Order: sequence, then C-alpha cells, then structure tokens
Amino acid sequence: MSWNLLVLALYYITQCLAGGSDVMTKDGYMLIADYGIADYAKAVYAIDSTGMPIDGPLWFIRDLFIVSVFITPPIWLIIKYLRVYGMILLTALFLMGVSTHLPGLSSAAIFYFAWGAYMSLHKISMGADAEGMRANLCGWIMLASLAVFTGCYFCGSPWEPKAKTVYIFSAILCIFCWIGRWVKTDKIYIPALFSTASFFIFAFHKPMQVIVRRAFFAIVHPQQEWLLVAVVFLIPALVISIALGIFYLIKKYFPFLKFLNGYRL
Repeated sequence: MSWNLLVLALYYITQCLAGGSDVMTKDGYMLIADYGIADYAKAVYAIDSTGMPIDGPLWFIRDLFIVSVFITPPIWLIIKYLRVYGMILLTALFLMGVSTHLPGLSSAAIFYFAWGAYMSLHKISMGADAEGMRANLCGWIMLASLAVFTGCYFCGSPWEPKAKTVYIFSAILCIFCWIGRWVKTDKIYIPALFSTASFFIFAFHKPMQVIVRRAFFAIVHPQQEWLLVAVVFLIPALVISIALGIFYLIKKYFPFLKFLNGYRL
C-alpha cells in the first residue's frame, strides 16, 4: 500500500513537471490528475485488465498474500501426497500458460509459492545445494531456451509467451546455480548493502526506470542504433545506483522510513 501510494505521488510530480503532457504516461493511460476514486483503487490493488498495481512488481507480493491465505491447504495436500509429481504437474500447467484469470490468484504466484513451500518442507536450499548442480548444463539449457524464444519473437510465433516463460525459468535455475557456487568458492563478493536493499530495489526499480527512460527519450531523442542498445544497459544500471544511494541515505539519516524496506536496514 505505502509503495503504491508513493509511486502515485512520484508519477503525479513528474507529470506535473512535464507540463501535464503524456510524456510520463503510458499510451492509453490517464494522467494521475484525472484519476477518480475507482482509478486510485485499481492503481493500488490492480483489478483492471493489466493485473498489476501502479508499482508493477508488487503484483507478486499481493498475489503471495492471497495465495498463502486461500491456496495453502490444497498446495500442502499436493506436496504431501503427490510429492514431486504434483510439482511437475504444477510446473507443466504454469509453462502451458494455464491461468485462473482472477486478480490475486495468478498461476505464476501459485507456481512459485508451491515450489517455495516444497523446498521448505523438504529442507532444500538452492544456495546450499547449488554445488551439486551442473553449472555448464544449466548454462546450455538457458542458451537453448533463449535461442528458441528469440526465434519465436522474430518469427511472430504464437508460442513466444510460452518460450519466454521457459527461458525465464531456466535462467533462474542457472543464476542460482552459478551464484551459489561462486559465493561458496569466494569467487564473488556480495556487499551486505546489496542483500539488505534487495526488496527496496525490487519495489523501486520499475517506476524509476519508467521515469528515467521516458525523460531520456523526451530530452535526447536517440536515433543511433549503438545509443539505443547502450540505453538498454545504462538505464537499469543508473536506476539501481539511484536506488542504492537513496537506500543508503535512508539507512544513515532517515531510519524512520525503514517501513519501505520491511523494517530492515
């Protein structure tokens, strides 16, 4: 709730600074100044067709709350009696794009919640168990799924959404495998600030990225291909740097704002 209200205020300010134009507004979306009561409710809970609150990434937090309250018993039964076969079934349904089409009960939330519950009940740690995974095999699977997704994208195939889901899922496994092994062998060092600020970056990055990207294109109007490619990498790096800087200031000078990070500083 607090993050969605904060993003509403942030978008309102940037839209005002842009002179009330649609520079800071997605196509087909209203300016915040034109919102009614129903529009504010949709922005906070996401009951419209987008399925996302105004702070997009928080759809997952909303869905996890609802899934944990209403779907926990059947998930527990699946894990207890069907074991890994039940998880394979849930994974297949997720990759096939089967959805409830109900706000708060997305197939993605059910899928990730169920796997989290399965790993917790069976004492499985992706970080601790990553050493037993084949890093190279995970990498090849990720590259193969990326190639399929890219081919579907450029060919306009109707299988593109499913190929994208498979790629994202394989990439998650690959990242856990590599990071887990690197951390345990001291080949990579992750500062404590990065770990503590992870939720802050998660909640902050999407709206700030929208603002920075739209402001950049409105001011610079990039046309060169090399600049368009560079923007893909530079803007996320800039947004993460801004998020870490703000989080550091909150941690040092404004600790009363720690509720924005789940009371972790």
